[in-house]
Amino acid sequence: MQQVEVTIPYVESRNRGTVAVRLILAIPHILLTGIWQYAVQIASVVQWFIILFTGKRNEGIWNFTNRWLAYASRTYNYLGLMFDEYPGFIDDQGKTPVVYSSAYSSEANRLTNALRLFWAIPAVIIMMLLATAGYVLTIICWFAIVITGSMPRGMFDFLLKAHRYAIQANAYTTLMTDTYPKYGDAPAGLVTTA
Repeated sequence: MQQVEVTIPYVESRNRGTVAVRLILAIPHILLTGIWQYAVQIASVVQWFIILFTGKRNEGIWNFTNRWLAYASRTYNYLGLMFDEYPGFIDDQGKTPVVYSSAYSSEANRLTNALRLFWAIPAVIIMMLLATAGYVLTIICWFAIVITGSMPRGMFDFLLKAHRYAIQANAYTTLMTDTYPKYGDAPAGLVTTA
């Protein structure tokens, strides 16, 4: 089963002005992502029952969740200072440098989905630890970009891996995939440098 992947090309030179007010610029996206997330959580419960009884994912629910996850990946990567282009609302694949990829598979393992709540606990703990480190590093990056106009490559790489892990963990917990999240680099087919 294919893992959900996210990658963004590294760009050293950054726009100090938009970075300085990034939190304010991201508020509409944060609100929409949060509201949509509630609907995705309800849909995930429905998906859980569908998988438990049929052994297959509902494609409509999967597509609904996938659209939210793609949008959330652009929103949180924008908020996390990973790129400067202002993301469009809902569907703007290609307008931002974020490359999000996933593939639908109707087949689902009933056992792993039945126990998903328990099996996801380690992934969620790791995601929370990476998110905490990511928040601290994003604040440091904010100062670095506002002062120097560039984002250090090492910080970018760590934040990209943390964001990628969070997206994969969300895909796993919302039953989009049976593949457990992995921390690390993108597959060879996805470009990570500009």
